[in-house]
Amino acid sequence: MTREQAPIAADPATRPDMDGILHGRRMRRNRRTDWSRRLVRESTLTVDALIWPIFIVEGRGVRTPVPSMPGVDRLSVDEAEKEGARAARLGTPADPPLPYTDPARRDATGSEALNPANLVCTACRAIKAAVPEVGLVTDVALDPYTSHGHDGLLVRTGVAPPLRRTATRRNTGTGRPARTACRRT
Repeated sequence: MTREQAPIAADPATRPDMDGILHGRRMRRNRRTDWSRRLVRESTLTVDALIWPIFIVEGRGVRTPVPSMPGVDRLSVDEAEKEGARAARLGTPADPPLPYTDPARRDATGSEALNPANLVCTACRAIKAAVPEVGLVTDVALDPYTSHGHDGLLVRTGVAPPLRRTATRRNTGTGRPARTACRRT
């Protein structure tokens, strides 16, 4: 049984009754964890709507300025851990760790992305151990790991579709996105 519904009007006085449309149901997608609730909350701009990108490099005790972004540093994992804790104290709900992979570790297929000890995986484990309540936003991308810098694999016809197509659990038949090479230890 279908009902005709009037289009949503621009005038708030003539908008349809949402309780009537939803029959008292509350949509709860994206609300499982505190950091995601704060991140998707609407109509305000607060620290809750911000993320704190952390640029990661190999080493210990490393803070290297990024020349194209004044005031931003590339950090070793130990420094990234401290920066993640600082971001949490300031109230940002999530940190995306963004790696600078040593060119010697890059290849045409981005195989370093599958290494469970790569910079992103190591940084995620360290930051989560230091600040369990912070969210980590990771990017399923190959550009930090490929020698050609593309966010996909090069094939004869150009660039193959992004990693999303290959990052499925085809072997298990679930078709759901893969969890990545990062494993909790």
